[in-house]
Amino acid sequence: HIPVKFQRIHGEELSKEILVNIPCGSKWKIGLACIDGQLYLQEGWPEFFKHYNILYGYLIFFKYLGNSTFEASIFNYTTMEIDYPKPPPIHQTMSKEKGQSSKQGERKSRTLDRIKSMEKFEALDKAKGFVNKPFFKVLMQPSYVKPKNPRLCSISELSFVAQRIPAFFATDYLKSKNGSKIELRIPSGKSWCVKFTHHKLKNETTARFCGGWRTFVEENRLVVGDVCVFALTNHNKPIFDVTIHRANQDDDDDGGDGDGDSDSDDL
Repeated sequence: HIPVKFQRIHGEELSKEILVNIPCGSKWKIGLACIDGQLYLQEGWPEFFKHYNILYGYLIFFKYLGNSTFEASIFNYTTMEIDYPKPPPIHQTMSKEKGQSSKQGERKSRTLDRIKSMEKFEALDKAKGFVNKPFFKVLMQPSYVKPKNPRLCSISELSFVAQRIPAFFATDYLKSKNGSKIELRIPSGKSWCVKFTHHKLKNETTARFCGGWRTFVEENRLVVGDVCVFALTNHNKPIFDVTIHRANQDDDDDGGDGDGDSDSDDL
């Protein structure tokens, strides 16, 4: 269901269906239903889950753009953004017109939506190739940490010890860099060094940023809900340009305080 706080602020302006935009270019129309005063996502939502193979432990990050329109990013249980499949053959639509003429119009509309979505998806792929900067995204999430007293266990706002990164990315681009120092650079030009580790235990491959990660988190004031985009700009001496998408701010920044009002909201 839609969070009560968000519903209290924006509930009255939401229509009976919302538009959800996905980074790959797909657009989904999802129906809303009010049950006992609470808004729920209904028609079209099961198809959305099935198409993106969303499992228990996954997280969907919604950003409200206004006019019943949202941007959504999907993260798996390791906090990594998923590889989005191509748009479905026909996008889920809420309109079910009666009569042959209306059905024909609906089919034409669906076909146009499909063509536009596929064109956008292919354009994004070409753009990534043109930029030629491999990248991945990480969602900042709470994690359990073990304190000095082994009988206690507390929850920290963020993991200061290490940050997992996609194993496939490490294998493709950083395989020979195990134990090396990695430079993380924000738009202002300031940079931090972290240690990169890459291990394979049994059937699982793990890759992490560790030594120095705590300093990066603290000095950039990262909080739960922030999303960091890491773009590899130098392969020989690994350097990542890092863009931080603040959970509580509309605009991206380079780690500053970033005061100001926002016209969008996150769920």
